[in-house]
Amino acid sequence: MQRREPTSMKPTERRWRDLSTVRVCSGLILAPILAYLAYASLVLFIADNSRLCLTLGAMGLAALLWSLCVGNVYLATFVRRRSVTSRTECILLGLGIVVTMPVVCWWVFDLGLIHFAPFLYLAHLFLGSAAPHKPTIDFWEATLVSALAGGLLSPLGLFGGWLLWRIGVRPAPMSVPAAELAPVFD
Repeated sequence: MQRREPTSMKPTERRWRDLSTVRVCSGLILAPILAYLAYASLVLFIADNSRLCLTLGAMGLAALLWSLCVGNVYLATFVRRRSVTSRTECILLGLGIVVTMPVVCWWVFDLGLIHFAPFLYLAHLFLGSAAPHKPTIDFWEATLVSALAGGLLSPLGLFGGWLLWRIGVRPAPMSVPAAELAPVFD
């Protein structure tokens, strides 16, 4: 399949080949920060204090990895095929990452407690605190609550998408294809 090179670029568009990997990854790391802080404050309000640091650390790492994975997969598959990305795409990508982030954070936390409970028990044994207990909330009920939290965080997702555009995509130079250059020396 041959790529189509756009002939005219809008100020809100950048070519795939002009994007810097470091800048895009920086934008993807910073995009969900505000939403994660809001979600972490919600978890601080709800959770008990025995596993709080472990909970917030695991969820923060999950949010960071989720943003990097989803953002890079989207950019590498769809944007690379079309060879151009726009500000609207970045904003919608940030929205999608942040809306799904609480569900992914909950799944990582819940499945982590189920699969790594023996390691947590040993860690608590050596630290001298009480043994961890598995959550009593239903998995699908918590998933629904996390999805609702993702919906509430959607304005922060729009801001995160704008941060992705501003930090990762917009600084790329607007290159001009050879077809648009004037034939000066012909």
